Amino acid sequence: MGNSTSPFTLEANPGTDIWRKPPTTNVWSAPITRTTSGLLKNFRSARVTFWAPWTERYDQAGMVFVPRRASSSPPTGTEAPEKWLKTGIEYYLGEPQLSTVGCDRWADWNIGPLTKPVDPERGVTLEARRESDELGKSVWIYRLILDESTGEEIERIALREVTWILADEDEDDGKGWVLDISPLIARPEKNATAPLCADFKDFTVASTKFKGLNPNISIDMYFMAPLSNDRLRQHPKASLLFAKRTPSVDDLKQIIGCSAFVGLDTEYGLDKGNYSLHQVGFAYMATISADIDSSRDTFEHFATRQKILSTTFDITPKESDNCHRPLRRPQRFGNDRALTHDQLDESLGNLMQNYKSRATADGKDNLVLVLFEYPAEWAFLVQFPSILPYFSKWLDVRDLAHELAPKGKTPGLCDMLKCFGYSSCDVRPRIDTSAGSGNAHNAGNDAVLTLAALENLLVPSNQIKLQLKQTCHLIASSFESPDLSRLPFTASIEIPDGNPLPKALRSAAKIAQVYLNHYFPIRTGVRRLPLTERDQPKQVRKVISAWIAFKTLDDLNRFIHQNQHTIINGRVLKIISLYNPNSNEDRLSNARRETVRQERASRRIAAETFDLGYLFITW
Repeated sequence: MGNSTSPFTLEANPGTDIWRKPPTTNVWSAPITRTTSGLLKNFRSARVTFWAPWTERYDQAGMVFVPRRASSSPPTGTEAPEKWLKTGIEYYLGEPQLSTVGCDRWADWNIGPLTKPVDPERGVTLEARRESDELGKSVWIYRLILDESTGEEIERIALREVTWILADEDEDDGKGWVLDISPLIARPEKNATAPLCADFKDFTVASTKFKGLNPNISIDMYFMAPLSNDRLRQHPKASLLFAKRTPSVDDLKQIIGCSAFVGLDTEYGLDKGNYSLHQVGFAYMATISADIDSSRDTFEHFATRQKILSTTFDITPKESDNCHRPLRRPQRFGNDRALTHDQLDESLGNLMQNYKSRATADGKDNLVLVLFEYPAEWAFLVQFPSILPYFSKWLDVRDLAHELAPKGKTPGLCDMLKCFGYSSCDVRPRIDTSAGSGNAHNAGNDAVLTLAALENLLVPSNQIKLQLKQTCHLIASSFESPDLSRLPFTASIEIPDGNPLPKALRSAAKIAQVYLNHYFPIRTGVRRLPLTERDQPKQVRKVISAWIAFKTLDDLNRFIHQNQHTIINGRVLKIISLYNPNSNEDRLSNARRETVRQERASRRIAAETFDLGYLFITW
């Protein structure tokens, strides 16, 4: 399995769809072409970039995944497969929405808004990739925000986790199941007068093509493969250190006094469907200080205060390397060195010896390896096992963050540091591209930022900030209009002259953050203006108003009374109550309410639907 395509266009006639709904609906009529197939066990990731002129309800494009038994035939144009997963854009409620549908038995569907603007000429990029943690394995669906000049990923927005798709991959020693992956386009509206045409800028599938997890097989270490937790536990050279994971803050506090910390980050690129190593970054920190104020700190001050030692290894590409290598950000801390892949092992050994000597001079007995979202780094470590004995333990900063703030999805490294108070310009400084630098991540810089995140995570005030951020994103709604039958105590927030809301209130999460501590809202949302011709090129929709819901009528009235005509960012707010006592569901008679509950329960049972929870938490 491995495929990367040039741009192409697909077309779908009216009345085409992929959908399954009880009791009898089972549609598989979308045109399926350009399919890439391979063993399900070998699947690593798939990425698609596309856009279309959406006009009809349920217009859709993206990619579709079909796991099937190796003994079965690929699905035909009309016969639906047993299981499938599709993700992409779907036109719903008058606008394109991020959409994912999983069908293990019956289809379940979730949608969410395009919270970041889309340039139709560049399209939207989605990725499905294999991931694993201490609870098991799954496929995560992401929207990727790419740098306009380099094409490098600058933000990853989690959309959905799908667990069932990999459940059977180990049958018959990994040869029992095949995965078919295809670009998707469909136009379900039967009365449409023309087909839907979508432009696909890129469609890429990556897989593990080699047995790199078997230490007895010689492989090209220039390429890296992801490893599951089970394989790491069984790996003859990696298992000893992997078992010494530091999973909690209490465990970390027990080793701080006798340990120095080494941050590690790696950067990769795709080469013919495999991941090739571009950069390796290390950073050394002798101790952790909990007496800091990150809202007034900078990374330069952090590196100076902690006497950070940082090194970046730039891997010189092979002549056969066909991978695009984006221009990366310059080294901000320490030094960098260009070398070939064959020289890396010796250089790593020398660096580890230097770190060990420095730790001894600093009065530390042990080195602790610090990672942030560890699978890529462990894929690197098992290829260079000579450095593993230098570490007594290892930790993933995300483990600690999840323990301290377990309500929602843990933010990424940059968003976490901004949550702690570091400025956006310090986390990702502006780059002078005319000087030969780019906007892609630098492994050495990110290794230093990983150590900064670890230190900041132990500050109690930062733990509260992280918990607050998660709470705000749980409160934030993706819907532009509130369901007043469920949220009767709701108010609208507007600007009297019809201008857009101030910057501090231009997202549902920001509204929750502004008002959470004093008014305790239970749901927030924003309304945007329809697209105009002027806004169309970048899909920019101005936030014209917002809504905020409360648990009780007293909370609603208090919010309106205390915030009417207040000024934020120089703009006067107008607060309007949306509460209507005549339509308040709570005032229904007991008999009527019981009838409504029974009807709703019957519909849920009949449809076998599932509560998808907060699948569209974004950071």
